[in-house]
Amino acid sequence: MRSAPPRLACRGGSGGRSGHVYSGAEGGGIGAAPPPPPPPRHEWSLPRALFNPRRCRTAGSSPETSAAPGAAASALRLGSPRPRGPPPAAATMLPLGLLLLLACCGAARGNLSRDESQPTTSDETVVAGGTVVLKCQVEDPDDSSLQWSNPAQQTLYFGEKRALRDNRIQLERSTPNELTISISDVVLSDEGEYTCSIFTMPVRTAKALVTVLGVPQKPQIFGHEQPIDEEKIARLTCRSSGSKPAAQLRWKKGNKELKDEGTEVVEDPNGKTFTVSSRVEFRVTKEDNEAEVTCTVDHESLQNAERSTTQKLQVHYKPTAKIEPHPQYPREGEKLQLQCDGQGNPIPQEFLWEKEGSDAPLQLSSDSVLIFPFLNKSDSGTYVCTATSSMGSVVAKYNLDVSDLYRKVFVFRKDPSDAYVVLRAGLEQPLHNFTLCLRSYTELARPHSLFSYATKAQDNEILLFKPKPGEYRFYVGGKFVTFRVPEGRGDWEHVCASWESATGIAEFWLNGKPWPRKGLQRGYAVGAEAAILLGQEQDAFGGGFDVYNSFSGELADVYLWDTGLSPDKMRAAYLSLRLPPAVLAWKSLSYEVKGDVVVKPRLREALGP
Repeated sequence: MRSAPPRLACRGGSGGRSGHVYSGAEGGGIGAAPPPPPPPRHEWSLPRALFNPRRCRTAGSSPETSAAPGAAASALRLGSPRPRGPPPAAATMLPLGLLLLLACCGAARGNLSRDESQPTTSDETVVAGGTVVLKCQVEDPDDSSLQWSNPAQQTLYFGEKRALRDNRIQLERSTPNELTISISDVVLSDEGEYTCSIFTMPVRTAKALVTVLGVPQKPQIFGHEQPIDEEKIARLTCRSSGSKPAAQLRWKKGNKELKDEGTEVVEDPNGKTFTVSSRVEFRVTKEDNEAEVTCTVDHESLQNAERSTTQKLQVHYKPTAKIEPHPQYPREGEKLQLQCDGQGNPIPQEFLWEKEGSDAPLQLSSDSVLIFPFLNKSDSGTYVCTATSSMGSVVAKYNLDVSDLYRKVFVFRKDPSDAYVVLRAGLEQPLHNFTLCLRSYTELARPHSLFSYATKAQDNEILLFKPKPGEYRFYVGGKFVTFRVPEGRGDWEHVCASWESATGIAEFWLNGKPWPRKGLQRGYAVGAEAAILLGQEQDAFGGGFDVYNSFSGELADVYLWDTGLSPDKMRAAYLSLRLPPAVLAWKSLSYEVKGDVVVKPRLREALGP
């Protein structure tokens, strides 16, 4: 009896993820009918050196194999009996091994591009606590079903059938060509390679690597718990746990980046996540007190959202102090409080009050206020406050002058002179109206300034200037009007000048008599923050003097109101009668002498018409 002619088979297979196919076990798919037993055959194989198995498909693994074009495939089909009769002449001239190689590779020539029954997947990255979606697709399922299994090779879903009781795993889509599942509330242990399989012959698989990112915890800052003394080194540590891969830490003080001194990465006890620590060091000053230091953790799991911690620094520094009078311009017979305003960290808790020239201290307590119930001239002098904290002591001084300028004058002794008197006014709002009055006594025939009010924006904001005998110039906001008057007879001259913004009217009064009114700077506003001087013209804020415009002689009865005065009040000012409250008032004038100016009693009066 003749045996059946031998069959030749070329074996091969491939598998992988993202289009790369990894090898699988041969056999029918789960639930498929077993194939009919093959007839007895002899299996032929070739050494690997003769051909690449990846270029040769298993016989019967795809419909393309049996239908593959090519001359070699038509001459010799895999799995079919050898043709009877004498071999073709060309075949008898070729070695048997080469014929087998041509037959196998010719049969697979049409399938070199792709395998339509090979499933495809993609690697996924998910943040711990989030949801990952695993999609497996195949073009030709070959009447089989797709299956997902986890890294422990436990089946999760076979087609639309759940295989593992885990409510976190849900079916998203199941068709012959696709199996998509989702895993919610992902934990670190869910990381690994997931396998999508299709039970064709042979079984084909594709891998999907799921990477789980560990979310870093909110960073913590250590080393700020105790106050730091100024000029000492602050050493701070920032720490964040639970990141995977290890997170990055960065520092800021206010809006300024801080360079760290080193970073340490330690694996957490779970063996999967990491704890990251970073250190910074910097020298602190008192300006760093209450400064905000921020540590921020950067990690891909945060998806561009910042996670940071901010702490305020506490810096101990030496105290400062200054003495403030209340009221600002004390008068004889009134109550006065001197406030020693101590600042620092910690705030001064002990205040020592003394008066220069006195042996015994006036007061030592935690009270920073020194009270004068009823001021008199004997209270004049220099008062010293020593404020003390744990960081040291500081001294502040205040010169109290209770002398009354009534019937007294400023004497400017030299000609020319660089001397002047600084006046202090408590203006808080711009002036839209004002009245200026003063009394002068001089022999000068050259130009000289009587009253100069300058701001940083305008040096001649208010200026009363006498360019020559018999002429006055009245400036407002850098503009001036001129008033011509009779030349003096070697006597006191009392001058008042007023201005109102709404009408731009400027008034001028000499010795209680008005001059014709003129227009000046309508709608203007005089600045509040000013340097006010007697005896010099300012060409810059608080300076820029020309000694040949300086005053030499005597000045008295200086007043400035923030309103226009009525004619009756103008005459009262000339006669030194009772006047309304003023911004600058002669009897309670707050002043400071600079240079050769002395306060003396008035020698004679020049009152009346």
